[in-house]
This record gives sequence, structure tokens and C-alpha cells, in this order.
Amino acid sequence: MAWIAYLLLSSPQDNSGTYQKLLNLGSYLSPKVEPLPEELSLFIDLGNEPGQFLKELHCELNNDLQFTAFLTGGIARNKFLAKAAALFLLKEPGMAAGRKIKLIKSKKYHLLLIPEGEERSFSARLPVDFLWPVEASVLNTLKLMGLATLGEVAQIPERQLVSCWGSTGYRLYLLSRGIDFTPLRASYPPLRYLYRTELGKAMDRRTIEKALTQAANHLSQTLKKQFLGCHCLKLYLYLEEGPVSTGIRKFATPSSQAVHLKENLFHLLRLSRINSPVYRIVVAVEELAPLQWRQLKLFEETKPPTNITQSRKTISPWLKKLQQTHGSPILNYGCQADRREKILCFWDPLHHRLPGVSTLEQVD
Repeated sequence: MAWIAYLLLSSPQDNSGTYQKLLNLGSYLSPKVEPLPEELSLFIDLGNEPGQFLKELHCELNNDLQFTAFLTGGIARNKFLAKAAALFLLKEPGMAAGRKIKLIKSKKYHLLLIPEGEERSFSARLPVDFLWPVEASVLNTLKLMGLATLGEVAQIPERQLVSCWGSTGYRLYLLSRGIDFTPLRASYPPLRYLYRTELGKAMDRRTIEKALTQAANHLSQTLKKQFLGCHCLKLYLYLEEGPVSTGIRKFATPSSQAVHLKENLFHLLRLSRINSPVYRIVVAVEELAPLQWRQLKLFEETKPPTNITQSRKTISPWLKKLQQTHGSPILNYGCQADRREKILCFWDPLHHRLPGVSTLEQVD
């Protein structure tokens, strides 16, 4: 599992503005951020190495003179221990650091790093109140049972915990040992897809339209794979001279069709003012949302076979079996068909007066 960091605003002055700065900082340090605005905190996915994150965090906070809030955080291999480390650092700052537990201090932040392999030893020291993923009623029951730390909870057999609380009991069994498989739900920065292409110095509108067609097809395939549609389409034209030309289109329903995206990109191109060669095009689809049920297709559209001769050889064994089973059907193969009778023509008393008589011609 990847390393997870939990950052909490300990002493914010302006909650909304400072928290937005924290979100921007988190999105700069990692592409996967799970914001918790009600707690003025967030989770950050650090990948496989937390060292680079610590260097960049120290550099960014020291250079940003407008960020005056103090951060308290924890770094561990899972979300539970990362947040528990930060809470433990807030309530028990003198007891947080240990033989292998690393306390990182700076003027603007305090971080507690839980090394890999020390999860169980650290969680055993935590009070029961630090089981933040568990309901308060379960925590009160544990206290009434005389259990003060997670180390004492870890001594209870798994079978007894499960018999008392079911799935919650099994989670207690894992959390008391410092194990948590809860994934990080990245929702910031908002998901969007980009298509970027370099044109050199293009003044010909056909060249630009060709690039926009490729962008529409690529973004449409990307959205359909995720069963998503966009409510916002943006076009950026980078001119050799002058500012970047920007166009925006909004949709009431999520769109993922290549034809629709292409038409709107062409419309934005007609509205833009191009006074110099275009050397780069960027197309962005934003405000993504799941496609509505009527926009989904159960099967992908299949193209008709291009090589009729090869297709006839492939299907001929099946045709022989059909002839042996159902007599001698009249086949109409290689033509566009929209009804069953146009593919396999059997005697139908509702359509034909005599057996074996058909109005369709046989195609060899």
C-alpha cells in the first residue's frame, strides 16, 4: 500500500481561505487528495516514498509567507494510523515520539511518521478514543468493559469480537493491530481529462479542425470507458503572438459523444479570434458526472464485415449445421438485414402458402 499523510489545520485564522490554501498545497504535492472540509483536514497519497513529500512540504511552507496557519499531521501506511498519529500528536505531544517513531518539527508544522513495521507497536499505545472509524456506541461499550488501549483490544480473540459486533468486530480486530484497508477516495482537484497537441505554426483552419476532431474522438473514448460525461468543455488556442484564446461551452446533461464534442469545438473555433499562427491546442472536459441510463449502451456498435469472402468461409460450418437441423433454408447472406427472415428464411405459415416457397431470392 502507498504511504498516506493526514494534515490538519490546528490554528486557522480564516477557515475558508486557509483551508483552500491547504487544498491547493495538497494538490500541488500529490495528484490524489481526499478533502475533509468539516474537519479542516485532508488525506494525501504519497506514493511509495514519503521523503520527497517532506522536502517539498518544507520548501512550500517556508516560501509561502501568506500561509500563517499551523499544521499537525501524521504519515503512515494506511488512513487509520495517519489520522490517529496526528490526533495523538495533538493530545499527547510529549508521548508521541518513541524509539522508532519519528517526530518532525518545523515552525509551521509538526508531523509524526510511523515507520513500516511499527504499526502494531504504535497502535497498541493508542487510547480507545482514537478508533475514529468506529461508532461512538461501540467505543462506549469497550470502555465499560474496562478496555483503555488498543493493545488491550488486540488481546481479545477475533471470534469474540465478531460474535459481539459482526463486521464492526472484525474491523476492530484489524484496527487494534494497526491494519486498515480503507482506500483513499481522491476527489480534489476535481477530475478532468485533457487532450494536448502541438501544431507548429498552423494558420490553416482545416489543420486546426482536424486536430479538434482527433481531440473529440480521444476524449469521447476516455469518457465512455469510465461511463462518464462532461458538463463543461473548454478550448485553449495558444497563439504565437497575443494571449491564449479560450472558449467554454456548458451542457445541461453530461455529454460523451464524439460528434457532439466535435460540433461544440468547431463552434468555439468559429467564435475565437485567431490573429497569429496557432502552435498548441488544449481541450479539457470538466465537471464530470455519470452518464444517465438512457445514454448507456449494453453492447458496443459492431461494423459490418469488410471481407465478405473470408466471412463466408468462417460462417459456412454453422450454416451447414443449420441446414441439417432445419432442412434446407434459403440464405440471404452479405446484405443488410433488419429482420430474421432476411437472414434465415424458413417456411412460415403466416407468410407463405406452400412449404418451401419464399419471396426472397437465394444468394450463393
